[in-house]
Amino acid sequence: MDRRIFIRVGAGAAVAVPAVLGASRAEADITAGATAPAGPRPDTTAIDPCLDPDCVRTPLQVAQAIVQSVQSKVMPDVFAADAVYVPRFALPGAPQSVQGKDAILQYFAAAAKNPASGVLRIQELDPVYCRGKDPEIVVVELTVKGVNTGTGKPFSFNSSIGVLRVRAGRIVEWHDYSNTIGGSAAAGMLPQLIGALEAIAAH
Repeated sequence: MDRRIFIRVGAGAAVAVPAVLGASRAEADITAGATAPAGPRPDTTAIDPCLDPDCVRTPLQVAQAIVQSVQSKVMPDVFAADAVYVPRFALPGAPQSVQGKDAILQYFAAAAKNPASGVLRIQELDPVYCRGKDPEIVVVELTVKGVNTGTGKPFSFNSSIGVLRVRAGRIVEWHDYSNTIGGSAAAGMLPQLIGALEAIAAH
């Protein structure tokens, strides 16, 4: 049976998901906390204490750093030199994979500047992390909540599922299953997505 740990992290609070299979007592204690009292957001070093560039993050810490970048829109330097990023649901004509740390960082820097990203003010990240038998693998299921700055309408959608392989504190492979329809709907850009799909179908 897989040994898994599920942790749900909301806005400034850690909430237990009660399915802990074969976890040690210490791990069970980590996931057993209820919602934290209201108060200021915690110091992010409590989540990712690896501020020294020579520090080696755990796979979970790497995944947490990636999740935080969704809100900051600045991708952290957590990739191996020969890392591969694979957007599994990329539309035809878009990159089906991105290879190399520099290319990946450039890819996400460009994505942060696209119109859809610009109108989505993300106010809350709700990730679930799952680890199994392979110590290099961490799976992240992410829900995002916020406000469309153009319309003022709130949004909440399942943003993506990411499967990360982390070795020596660096991502060597990331398969990203992004919710393109949910993101387009939140940004008010479904007509543009439909137009793009129709153009693809016409060819």
